[in-house]
Amino acid sequence: MAISISGISDLGHIVSESNQITNRVISFTMPTQDTSKAITLNLMGKKREVILQTQFTGTLAQIKAFIDDIEEWINNSSGLTSIQTGRTYTSTFGHTYKMFCTNFQWTYNLESTQKINVLMQLVESLI
Repeated sequence: MAISISGISDLGHIVSESNQITNRVISFTMPTQDTSKAITLNLMGKKREVILQTQFTGTLAQIKAFIDDIEEWINNSSGLTSIQTGRTYTSTFGHTYKMFCTNFQWTYNLESTQKINVLMQLVESLI
């Protein structure tokens, strides 16, 4: 199954996909006690983050259009507010999540003018 993000027509060549769930628990050790006597609470819930590394190859116009698509999503320049909207992310294994882009970094090598290296960090959300 191909990795995809709704509204983005082409992510380029996916180099790697990392999917992490963090369980943000609070743990309190009882005074003068061993850690086996700790109280652990899950008050903060869990957080899913996805990191994609891709290589996007194309003409300068295609590369610019790709960058513009991602930045439009982040800036929500097509909407009425400046609030980013979640998009459906489909993983390698077909799992789907509603994700927001928290980091978008691209590197353009002046010696290889037909390619950019991309790092995207996404976070899951209900909204």
